[in-house]
Amino acid sequence: MEIVYVCGRLIFSLASNVYQKKLSHQGLHPFYIVATTYCVLSLLAAPFLGVIELKHLTYSFWVNVSLASLFDVAGWMFLVVSLSKTDLSVFGPLNAYKVVVSMLLAMLFLNEIPSVQGF
Repeated sequence: MEIVYVCGRLIFSLASNVYQKKLSHQGLHPFYIVATTYCVLSLLAAPFLGVIELKHLTYSFWVNVSLASLFDVAGWMFLVVSLSKTDLSVFGPLNAYKVVVSMLLAMLFLNEIPSVQGF
């Protein structure tokens, strides 16, 4: 089942990169492209809010989520600017390495060691 999730993420990631590239060629500002992306993601995630018990979430959880969201939005802004300035055939393979860099940073700073499957 995990392979389905991984393949689905790859397909949706590629599709979103192509769509964002098309929007950037139409002259839209990266802010609007990122805002649209997050609106679509929010609509897709909204049905799952009923599963979460919000009363059990601590203040530190919300601080971590807020910081992660801030960095994520900044990353998307740089991604969209990159898409508008380079060819997708160059950007796509480079973008694929962000997962590897994230894993290495998690190993270095968080002492997380991925499983064999994670590697």
